[in-house]
Amino acid sequence: MTRRALVAVAISLVGAGCAIDTELGLDVVIHSSMVDVRAEAEGDVVGVTFDSTYRVGEHAPEAHRLMPQAIDVLAGGVLVATMTPNRPPGFVANVMPGQSFSATFTGESRPGAASDARSLCGAEATILFRWSDDTFLGMAEATTTAITCD
Repeated sequence: MTRRALVAVAISLVGAGCAIDTELGLDVVIHSSMVDVRAEAEGDVVGVTFDSTYRVGEHAPEAHRLMPQAIDVLAGGVLVATMTPNRPPGFVANVMPGQSFSATFTGESRPGAASDARSLCGAEATILFRWSDDTFLGMAEATTTAITCD
């Protein structure tokens, strides 16, 4: 097929409303998130829960593996807590081209490890989900005002 013919096909697909999945690697999106700040005897604890979708584009040359690394919680751009994400039951790490999965990740800081955890109360929090696959480090980001403080 000539270059002109390829361009014509691409234009006709776009004009017809066809979406072409151009994601060649792993993509992670956070859909909703919540933060909980609670007092414990050893100090404040910051907990996070978020729903996500992760996928590999249908034209990707190979499968990818989602390996959760860390969850960071920020208030006003300042790091408040870092925690290890808990993998949910039934978590599928290996994603083949064209596959998509949903997962709810949770995490909790160690008591007293958060710096100024109460700065999250009444504020907007930024959630950073750091992950890797075999060849790439990635990050998904979301903001939330769904914050509970005891």
